Amino acid sequence: MFHPRASAVATSWLPRGRLPVILSRLVATLVAVGLLFAAQTLATPERAAAADPGYHP
Repeated sequence: MFHPRASAVATSWLPRGRLPVILSRLVATLVAVGLLFAAQTLATPERAAAADPGYHP
């Protein structure tokens, strides 16, 4: 059965009103890290294939 204070009990270690701030900062940080990795992947040149068509690394 749902208890009306269940969510308050689960986050009782946080000061009231701080959870949205913490979650928004966490999401912004994760988005920034994801964009950083995506930019790094797109900016890194691919390894050149060997001139010999039968070459398999």
